[in-house]
Amino acid sequence: MGDTAESDWKRIAGRVAVLLRQANGRSDDPEAAAKLLGYAAAYLAAREPMPDALADYVASAFEAAATATKAPDGVPIEHRRIDALLRGLRLKRSNNRPAHVAPRFELAMLIHEAGDVSETKLKRIVAERFGVGESTALSWIKEVKPKVAEARRLFAAEKPSADVP
Repeated sequence: MGDTAESDWKRIAGRVAVLLRQANGRSDDPEAAAKLLGYAAAYLAAREPMPDALADYVASAFEAAATATKAPDGVPIEHRRIDALLRGLRLKRSNNRPAHVAPRFELAMLIHEAGDVSETKLKRIVAERFGVGESTALSWIKEVKPKVAEARRLFAAEKPSADVP
């Protein structure tokens, strides 16, 4: 193997690590998962040894599909195997829809500016502003609101008194 080809495989191996973090991360990035499949196919087609992490990723998805069992819900076993494979490869999210990631900074600013508005009204404002459902908005609020309160408390504690020059 030439030096160029070898360096290409090493470069790809470095990308694989980053893509695995993206595919397995909190946001379950299906695009990263698709790129991982492309790299796995390239390694297999070239008969090159895959990086261990990529091999583990593919193997665990295959194993999940192979060991899927028929459930009493009447879904055919083939569908369960396909579903297990897609989930194992991170091409399908567990809730079948994109994960919404809270825009924490913007949300914190909105909560701060809203002041003491009711949680119901705040939930509606957040849902409308960020294009998410009210249950998602409420979970975001419950995640960020205590941090905003803590920041307010810390800021208030650090304010110099009026009699200090």
